[in-house]
Amino acid sequence: EPMGTEKKQKYPVKFVERGRGRLDFKSVFAALSKIRYQGWAVIELDRVPDKTETPKAAAEISCAYLEKTFGLKV
Repeated sequence: EPMGTEKKQKYPVKFVERGRGRLDFKSVFAALSKIRYQGWAVIELDRVPDKTETPKAAAEISCAYLEKTFGLKV
């Protein structure tokens, strides 16, 4: 679903778990690495995208993506 196309909706964008959306996390982490950033980063999921899913399940999907893709322990 394209971002910003549902203008009449309360949330015109669709929130999804990490690794399932359009944000290029590999580029974000590469940029942070390039500047040798060593601070904290907070990644949120504002809404559970699938009404049949629990917040815990959505968080587990995001954590698994970050751990598998970047070797992070979250």
